[in-house]
This record gives sequence, C-alpha cells and structure tokens, in this order.
Amino acid sequence: GDASGDFKQLAFRRVAGAVAGVDPIRAAAWAESQRGGQWGVGLARMVTQKWSEQDGQSAMEWLRGLPDPGSADVARAFEEGYRTWLNTDREAARAWLYEQELDSSLDPVVAIHARSTAREDPEAAIPWAARINDEVRRNETLEKVAQAWIHRDPDAARVWLEKGELSDLAVQRVYASRERAKERAKAKGAKRAARKRAGAGK
Repeated sequence: GDASGDFKQLAFRRVAGAVAGVDPIRAAAWAESQRGGQWGVGLARMVTQKWSEQDGQSAMEWLRGLPDPGSADVARAFEEGYRTWLNTDREAARAWLYEQELDSSLDPVVAIHARSTAREDPEAAIPWAARINDEVRRNETLEKVAQAWIHRDPDAARVWLEKGELSDLAVQRVYASRERAKERAKAKGAKRAARKRAGAGK
C-alpha cells in the first residue's frame, strides 16, 4: 500500500544521502539510474546536499548535466545544494555562479544567491533577482530582497519600491514586514525594561 511506498521512498533517499557522504560520484550515478523511476524523486537533492558539503562545484556541474535540469525535482536539488555550498564556502560558491551563463535551470541558484546577498547588500541583490527567468520566482525573490532592504535602509528601499518593479500587493507586504519587525522590537524592549524593573525591585 501507500505506507510501504512512502517507506521505500524514504529508504532510497536515506541510502542516497549516506552513500553521498562517503562516495558522492557513486551516489550520483545511482541516483541518475533511478531518475524517472518510481523511487527516484528527491534522490538528486539528497546527493547534492551531501556532495555540496565536500565539493559544491562538482555537485552543481552534475545537476547541470542531468537530462532534465529544469524539472521541479532538480530545481529543489539546486536550491538545497547551492544553499549548503554557500554555507560551507561562500567565496567559491559565488565565484562559480559569476562564471556561469545563466539559463532558467539556474533560477533556483540565482534566487538563493540574491537572498544571501540581500543580507549584506540588498541593493546589489536586486539585479541578481531581476535576472531570474521564471516570473513567479523572480517576483518572490525581489520581494524578499526588498524586505531585507527596508529593514536595513528604509529610505533607499522606498525609492526603489516607488519605481513599480513589484505589484502593489507585494509592496504592501514589504511595508507590513517592516511594521511587524518594529512591533517585535518594541515588544522585546518592553520585556527587557520589565525584567530590569523586576530585578531592581528585589
């Protein structure tokens, strides 16, 4: 039944992850042999995640060479793998991306890169987000970058938001995220003050 199918899928993914931790090239070959099969979904992601901890470039090149680099399954693998690589060796991950000819299969990678860049320099992240081919992903990423920007530099972010790159609804969400952050900060400050008062009263 379904339960045994779910279990088998999980087992395949576990095996893929475990083998990839020791011998990623072998794990990749096995995952590739299962592609299109009943249990093949999610294997590329498991392999890529483990492989990216050791050699992000090889993992990315492997995904690019798959016959269906634009599929949802591989998109998730690109996302997880590139995120792992960025966390492991940011400089190498970024250098690799800068050298690529961008096509739609790299949209997930560009989105992760834009969001990561937005934490340090939202303005520099905008052109990256704008290069995403898929409209839905592009707009989602631009919105996330705008949220990061409005927290860091509200005035500059407002100027960009007024250019109309985002839908009115998305702009409203960006402003709402700033208000929520302000409320959280206020609540934190009030808690801290209350703790201080409680301590002083002892």
